[in-house]
Amino acid sequence: MTVSPKSKRGGQVFQVKVSLRGVKPPIWRRILVSAETPLDVLHCIVQDVMGWTNTHLYAFEKAVRTSRRRKLTSHSAVGSLP
Repeated sequence: MTVSPKSKRGGQVFQVKVSLRGVKPPIWRRILVSAETPLDVLHCIVQDVMGWTNTHLYAFEKAVRTSRRRKLTSHSAVGSLP
């Protein structure tokens, strides 16, 4: 996941690019989320935009800065939707 900050009226918004590694043709989605979005809600948003049914393992990690972008990587973790 690549995250780039954007400025919008009413608060900071992040442009998030979600992409699958090792898949051809490339599969990705670009979404805008509020800086106030909790990680459990972000998880639900990613599940929805990718068309997933919460059967994929996931985790959120601290961002690693690369210039103006931040990369979030995922590792094995069990997730569940409310």
